[in-house]
Amino acid sequence: MALTAQQRTLPVLEPFAGLLPHGALQRGSTVGCSGSASVSLAMALVAGAVQQHGSWVAVAGMSGFGVRAAVELGISAERVVLVAEPAGGFDDGQWADIVAAMIDGFDVVVLASGARRIRPAVARRLQARAQSRGAVLVTVGVLDGFVTDVQLTAERSHWTGLAAGHGVVTARRLDVEVGGRRVPGVRRATLWLPDIAGQVRLAEQEPIPLRRTG
Repeated sequence: MALTAQQRTLPVLEPFAGLLPHGALQRGSTVGCSGSASVSLAMALVAGAVQQHGSWVAVAGMSGFGVRAAVELGISAERVVLVAEPAGGFDDGQWADIVAAMIDGFDVVVLASGARRIRPAVARRLQARAQSRGAVLVTVGVLDGFVTDVQLTAERSHWTGLAAGHGVVTARRLDVEVGGRRVPGVRRATLWLPDIAGQVRLAEQEPIPLRRTG
């Protein structure tokens, strides 16, 4: 039985729909996030799958993962599993076993800098496994062993709310470029990630007003 388009993809938040092929994350694909805000970009990218599809996300190789920041982007903490490395780290064989198990058990697998030890030959096998299982691999930063189908790059990041030596950060504008072998041409957009209300949206959209309390 042929899979429907919905079964072959995982949803994304609206600002990413116009940037990605088919407006969604393709199951079995590898998506790279790089640049000055690569971690935030990756978390915002997978937030739609968690919110709209109930997907579980496995994260490995990211020692400084911020659960609170992920929650603020709309990712339920109950649907994120973190794989912690021992003090000496994992060797190539251990990484292969761990990532393979993650691919078998989760819709989305996020790999960060700690996974640099994975050799290209092992990475190719893991990508083939993800393709056959229908999992989405998201790489954060530079992981030379993996070949990405879609690459998102945070080119420039600008925080608002800060003045000379004072103020409180209220929002961040991010210029994002999307390319890759499955993207015809290069696509660009400026996102609020997040805006003053904590939402991810295109910078051209009207801001969502803050709720006043008290």
